[in-house]
Amino acid sequence: AYQHPAEFILVGTMNPEEGDLRPQLLDRFGLAAEIEGDRAPTARAEIVRRRVSFESNPRAFLDNWEDASKMLGQRISEARELLPSVEMAEDLLELIAHIAITLQVDGHRADIVMYKTAITLAAWEGRDTASLEDVRHAAELALPHRRRRDPFTPPGLDGKELTDAIEAFEERKAESSRISTNDSQKDSPGTSDDTSPSDT
Repeated sequence: AYQHPAEFILVGTMNPEEGDLRPQLLDRFGLAAEIEGDRAPTARAEIVRRRVSFESNPRAFLDNWEDASKMLGQRISEARELLPSVEMAEDLLELIAHIAITLQVDGHRADIVMYKTAITLAAWEGRDTASLEDVRHAAELALPHRRRRDPFTPPGLDGKELTDAIEAFEERKAESSRISTNDSQKDSPGTSDDTSPSDT
């Protein structure tokens, strides 16, 4: 028997009118992206232009885009090299958990996917630290297909719900910081109100 090392990624596509997948299966998909046709006339015209150009002379078309393809490949390679060193602050990891709990996502796979996606986005941008915006973007990709609460609720993610969850977390963190600061000031020596001034 012959063995060959291989890595596989689950990729799928479907049309809503074809019916829904079970939540247990949907949860196996790490990220979901909704694909829509471009509504801008200039963009649609450019799509047609490039398609016709490819069909008329595929070799010339590929040669014309070779530099752009190499630049994209180089950026992907650099992001892969940077990825192992990308870090995420503890409070952002807590934010990920807060978002999953607040938006009532079952299981823990969504949390893991959001974390991995956020640090990947940072690496793609050439940064060694994930940001709050990376977490937000990761949530937008990782949660829509995991939000269904019953068979009659369409999958999706309300942007306002996500914003509210993030703002609630930030407010709670700020309040906790204020309380911590007040407690440390009370415990500091020389801050008691009953200290009498020295006689002059």
